[in-house]
Amino acid sequence: MARTISHRADRQRLSQRLQSQARRRQCAGRAGGGGRARRAPRRIEARRNANAVILAEQGRWYTAIIRPLLAAPVVIYLWKVIVWDIVLGLGTTDPIGGDVAEWAGWIVTAYVGGRSLEKIARTIWRRP
Repeated sequence: MARTISHRADRQRLSQRLQSQARRRQCAGRAGGGGRARRAPRRIEARRNANAVILAEQGRWYTAIIRPLLAAPVVIYLWKVIVWDIVLGLGTTDPIGGDVAEWAGWIVTAYVGGRSLEKIARTIWRRP
């Protein structure tokens, strides 16, 4: 059941509360969501630090090329099977077997899901 406001003090408190909420909404709109403006410099600095780590780890061509060199044979094989054999119907390719098939699976998993797994792990271990 709705409560009717009959007292002047109740009306004043309600009015003050509504005005306060309106001011908060107005300030949040100007500042880009309240605390975001204060957190932005920290986020920018964290991204710069992450970029510095990546550049330090892959600053040389011979350290940066390892992952693409491992993935290139898998990509070439998959393209050959999908495009040449299946789509165009121009041949057949023997399936990969043994340990090499397992390695190829791990390489594809790392390239496709690696960043997602990093984000999930970071979320899990960041919780208090």
